[in-house]
Amino acid sequence: MTKELTEQMFSELTKGQDLRHPSVSPEQLAAMVVQPISQMGLAEEGTLSELQRALLHMMENMQQRQNGEKDGQ
Repeated sequence: MTKELTEQMFSELTKGQDLRHPSVSPEQLAAMVVQPISQMGLAEEGTLSELQRALLHMMENMQQRQNGEKDGQ
């Protein structure tokens, strides 16, 4: 994944939003990573589904940790 592709995907996800405080859901981020892999045919659908679930789980855990740190401060 190139810097240019990442910037393009982020731009599409945040289109029309205040870029100082963009709102992108974990589901959107996971789909953003998996979609190009799927389009290039680099992995089977079952594997892509597992990857998307794993990414979503990881991001949700990160979000919970971040929220827990805020609550502890």
